[in-house]
Amino acid sequence: MTALSFMTAIEDGLYQPSMKVRMEDLERQKAEIIARLALAPTDVPDLHPNIAALYRKRVDQLTQAFADHDDGRPAAEALRSLIGEIVLTPGEKRGEVHAELRGELFGILELAKLGQKSNA
Repeated sequence: MTALSFMTAIEDGLYQPSMKVRMEDLERQKAEIIARLALAPTDVPDLHPNIAALYRKRVDQLTQAFADHDDGRPAAEALRSLIGEIVLTPGEKRGEVHAELRGELFGILELAKLGQKSNA
């Protein structure tokens, strides 16, 4: 029974002592959920439900493109489709440059790193 149906039952004069116990239990559950939500990270990205299949398809395309030794254009196009942007920032030492990949390739690499850590 939901809180709204409890209220409707009370308004209709159908109050039972067991309803108070159930309402207290529902309020306790609500407080626990609110507390868990407060501890949950807010910066977790939403993932498409088919993200693994999409990545697998893109990586398969990339693998096939690299296997074609005669024409490098498909490989370059497949690689470009996985990279959204590359951000270069100067390092502390002269001539030092740091590259940050953004886009689907970065996501694949991060997932691969997580997979390696969980298998270790």
